[in-house]
Amino acid sequence: MSDLPVVCDLEQLDDAQRVRQQTTLEAVRASVVAVAERPDGYAFTFASDSETLARLAEFIALESRCCGFLDFHLDVKAGSGLAVLDITGGAGAKEFIEAELVGAGEVESLRKLPVLKNE
Repeated sequence: MSDLPVVCDLEQLDDAQRVRQQTTLEAVRASVVAVAERPDGYAFTFASDSETLARLAEFIALESRCCGFLDFHLDVKAGSGLAVLDITGGAGAKEFIEAELVGAGEVESLRKLPVLKNE
C-alpha cells in the first residue's frame, strides 16, 4: 500500500462530512499532548478519556475515506491514561501530514511538545 499516490479525494465526503472533518481536525490538533516524528510520519499522543477516543475514531474514519494513502494506528496504552495515534504512509505522506493535518506553521510548535519514550 505504500506506493499509493498522495492524493486526497474529497469527493468521498459530502458537504456535512467535510465540515465535520475540519471541526474534528481542529479538536484533534488542540488535544495533542506529545508528538514523536517518525521516518514515514508522526506519532501523536493524547489523553485516553472516552471523549478523546471517540473524537480520534471519528477523525480516523473521515480522514481514511478521503486520504486512502495514509495508515492510522491507534494504541491505547494500558494503565497510562494515554493513547498514541501513528499516522504514516509511503513516499510523500509525511510531508502531507505536515502540510495538511498538522497545519502550516504548526510543525515547529508540535516539535516543542514532549516526546514520550518507549512508544
